[in-house]
Amino acid sequence: PRAAALALAGGGFGPEIVDPAHYIGALSPRPLLMLAATRDERISRRATETLYAAAGEPKAIEWFEATHAALPGRALKAMWGFLRQQLEIA
Repeated sequence: PRAAALALAGGGFGPEIVDPAHYIGALSPRPLLMLAATRDERISRRATETLYAAAGEPKAIEWFEATHAALPGRALKAMWGFLRQQLEIA
């Protein structure tokens, strides 16, 4: 991939073989955007921050006041805007 946008993702789960934090660094130097919910009842803030810390640069994270099931439409717009810019889509 030339870029990635992840919504409601986390790391630090169980054994290294199944932990996304073990693999996310391989995405670098391709751009990464993570979208997270401040009141996510499934993916803890710590898990989100663990995955973000494991990712290489360039990376960005955007937090939205929401639950896991109710990420707002502006989050999708942020994801689309990021991918449009990174993939040079008109």
